[in-house]
Amino acid sequence: MWQRRPPYLRLLIHLSLMIGLGVGFVYSVFYLYLPSITQHGNNVTVPNLIEMPLSELNAFLSARTLAFKVSADSEFVTTQPPLTVIKQYPLAGQRVKKGRSIHVVLNARHPPMIAMPRLVDGSVKSAQMLLRAHKLRLGHIKYVPDLAQNAVLEQRYIGQPIAPGDLIPQGVSIDLVVGDGLGKKSFAIPNLIGLQAQEARIVAIGTGLRVQNIYYATEGYIERLQSDTLADKVEQMAPGLVFKQSLKPHTHAQIGDPISLWVVRPDTRDME
Repeated sequence: MWQRRPPYLRLLIHLSLMIGLGVGFVYSVFYLYLPSITQHGNNVTVPNLIEMPLSELNAFLSARTLAFKVSADSEFVTTQPPLTVIKQYPLAGQRVKKGRSIHVVLNARHPPMIAMPRLVDGSVKSAQMLLRAHKLRLGHIKYVPDLAQNAVLEQRYIGQPIAPGDLIPQGVSIDLVVGDGLGKKSFAIPNLIGLQAQEARIVAIGTGLRVQNIYYATEGYIERLQSDTLADKVEQMAPGLVFKQSLKPHTHAQIGDPISLWVVRPDTRDME
């Protein structure tokens, strides 16, 4: 009778038997044999140990039938106290056997010493990036009068200037002295009287003033001067010298304030 069955039917029967045996084998291994040798159901969930002090680990894990091992490779994190857990393996939430040791990395007791980077002459933004790369923190920023806007003029640690390459603890704050881009907010106006016109112009610009006009005195202008003293002074001065300025010397001005100059004309008679 078996010989009378079609070949394809016999093939299907063989395949069904093989699939059935395979399913039974897999079920026996994964649901009967393995659970029996791995003590399935005798596992615990790994708790979160991050930020837990070393002094509390033993009691905390023993109560949960777990143990711990401290990694020899400690790290330093500024946001956590020393000797607290900053990493763990297995991670929190995973299932492990009872008695399993959890490997932990502790925050170092003392921060490592690192070389201070050079921040001076760079911008505040580049200083922030360098500090972050060296695991340092940005402290206070003090703006001072200087034409270099947002340029770092000085780097300080604990209130004192610190040179590049000096050793400091990792994670400390570095204060910056930065230019405000305005220069000196007020300064004494220089005395330009008696200087050559070009020299006076250079001095005025160098101190932050803006030379608005330069007037050359003619004989007619000198005759119309209300002050005889000034007229006499101008007549006695050599040609090309400044004899008057619009801003009074030794008073105070700000960057960009305008100033006008009056200069003795080389040949006043030609101007009449």
